[in-house]
Amino acid sequence: MFRTSLIAAAIGAFGLAWPFVAFAIAQDQGEYSTVAEAREALMAKPGIQVRKHKGWLIIEDLEQKKLWSFTPSSHEAYPAVVSRQPVEENNMLAIKMQVMCQAPEPECKRLLKSFEALNDSIRQDVVNQQPSDKR
Repeated sequence: MFRTSLIAAAIGAFGLAWPFVAFAIAQDQGEYSTVAEAREALMAKPGIQVRKHKGWLIIEDLEQKKLWSFTPSSHEAYPAVVSRQPVEENNMLAIKMQVMCQAPEPECKRLLKSFEALNDSIRQDVVNQQPSDKR
């Protein structure tokens, strides 16, 4: 996975201001049928940034302001992809998260829990960076 500071920096870079006091995580179904289809479509998309981090393939879609994390083949939940996108909902900062996991259900649940924990860490970072009168 990638560091929480990357998402926090992305949130700032995408123009979402810190005065958002609340933070939510929304999960919803993905826009692709398979992990391979998502990877192929994203790799063909112009304007993306691609990098590897500890074996994970990270694709940043600057147009949609979305980060895609593809599990390495050595990961228990392979093949899987998690996309996260900072959004504003009702004056709250939210991370919209989509998970597609084609591994057995227990491994997929552990993947989801690990990203939920990472998102919670990001939420804490965001809250801690707010002025005390905005918390």
